[in-house]
Amino acid sequence: RIFDERKLKFTVGEGLLKDIPEGIEYGVTRMTKGEKSQLKLKSKAIDGLEKFNIPKNAHVEYIVTLHDFEKGVDKWSIADAEKIQESEKLKKRAAELIKDGHYRIACKKYKAIIEYLKTDNYDSEKDKNKVRELKLATHSNMALCCLKLGEYAQCIRACDSALELDSKNEKCFFRRGQSYLAMLDYNEAIKDFQQVLKLNPSNTAATQHIQTCREQIKAYQHQEKQLYAKIFSKMATNNEKTGDQATNGDTKQNKDETATSN
Repeated sequence: RIFDERKLKFTVGEGLLKDIPEGIEYGVTRMTKGEKSQLKLKSKAIDGLEKFNIPKNAHVEYIVTLHDFEKGVDKWSIADAEKIQESEKLKKRAAELIKDGHYRIACKKYKAIIEYLKTDNYDSEKDKNKVRELKLATHSNMALCCLKLGEYAQCIRACDSALELDSKNEKCFFRRGQSYLAMLDYNEAIKDFQQVLKLNPSNTAATQHIQTCREQIKAYQHQEKQLYAKIFSKMATNNEKTGDQATNGDTKQNKDETATSN
């Protein structure tokens, strides 16, 4: 069935805002002006088609015509000063996306900033400080997006990168602690929430999370204790049965030997 017939304009990286799956975005970036292509999608490539009630396991076929396009900034050819400017634009756009709850698209913007700022060939202290601020905000906000998306391992990595730039970043300790808590790594979570309290003793949420972690650890230890008690009890019962069977066997053997002697 035909489920999508549109002529539209979109920004690469923001196709999901217009219900365009990532597979189409990827394909379009490899097309030339006026080209018509048949694009076949499946699996994660069809993410973004929820509006059209397309099942996750569906195989989808698109006929796409690229009427025109505007080339974006080439990060490899622009000067370092321009990279800072482009990064600031991306940061502003990402903040708007976060405000509207578009965390996955915002993540793409932050990844683009990281690519722009990979080089550290900045002469002035002003530029160096600006780049550091941009990197810190990027990693911190990416951690927020990953946390919202339930991508806890990625959130932890983003927090690690931010904390390398600012070892007293309360938000990143808190977000990393939340990720560890979600991954049931209670001991690591407690460490991060304790760091939060060192930086801000009035952070009641961190105190509550520590209490939650300790309760979970206690509950786990109680369950583990009960489990081992059952295992040892079963082992003891089996040993008793084995002992009884051995005794009965010896008695029977003795009776047989006595009968033979007689």
